[in-house]
Amino acid sequence: MQIKQIMLRNLFIILGLLLSLSACSPTLDWRTVRADDLLYEALYPGKPSRAEKSILFDGQKMTMTIEASKVENSLYAVGVINVPKDISQKFDTNNLLEYLQTGMLSNLKNSSAPIEKTVTIKTAGQSSIELGAKEWLLQGDGPDAKKRLLRFRIV
Repeated sequence: MQIKQIMLRNLFIILGLLLSLSACSPTLDWRTVRADDLLYEALYPGKPSRAEKSILFDGQKMTMTIEASKVENSLYAVGVINVPKDISQKFDTNNLLEYLQTGMLSNLKNSSAPIEKTVTIKTAGQSSIELGAKEWLLQGDGPDAKKRLLRFRIV
């Protein structure tokens, strides 16, 4: 009888250790990342990498900085374009937003109609500010011909 109890106790200890080890899986290692130079803070499921891409809009060259973290088949990214004041006065900012929207929506082929809605984003910090944003949800085929779900926001 005592041997069965010892074996049962050991089995529960081993199962408990296995469960606690699986909970430590780095698959979704969520972390808050502050990008002070880009003026945002975001929650990523892993350590993000940073890249820059030049964008030409209305004859003006601007730089988009992208921080992204990929976990399995999901990509979490934040892209920031700082538009200098002197450049922003030369064109309509709404046209830039439309240009970015069109570019993002063209990433998926054979897509359904995008679902668009208005959302509110809160800034981090003690005196939180609410910012209006547009969000799109789109399903279609990615460049690799695999089905993808794209959700993006423009703040």
